[in-house]
Amino acid sequence: MDPYPPHQPGQDPQQPGGQSSGGPQGQQPSPYGASQPGYGQQPQYGQTPYSPNPYGPPPAGGSSDLNVSALVLTILSALLTLSCYCTLVGIAPLILGIMGLVKQSSDPASASRLTKIGWIVFAVLSVLAIIAVASFFAWAISQDSSSGYDYDTY
Repeated sequence: MDPYPPHQPGQDPQQPGGQSSGGPQGQQPSPYGASQPGYGQQPQYGQTPYSPNPYGPPPAGGSSDLNVSALVLTILSALLTLSCYCTLVGIAPLILGIMGLVKQSSDPASASRLTKIGWIVFAVLSVLAIIAVASFFAWAISQDSSSGYDYDTY
């Protein structure tokens, strides 16, 4: 006994009894729904040229669940706080960045405002730190080497 029945032209092997599938000109029906027009053929009037998106429309532009700016601010501020040289520069922006991350899911507008304030504080404190370091070096260089201390004590 042959496990595969013989296939005869004009019959659909997928249909029981070899009945025709009803497709145009003996074509196989599409396993994905309605058949699409071939390359270069126009769809019939009233038909969409492609199937609709099964996943729905993309989300509208706006704030995402993750506030990347607050995350970057938090990481940079944490690195500055942990480095012993810029601890005072990093503490306030670190706190503001963490607050921006925490409030992102409940109040995105407030989280965005906190993040902007954090970046402003970060920039101002960084500029002040650079001015302080430059002032210190300028003061150190301007000190007269003949200030009364003699390095050559033989």
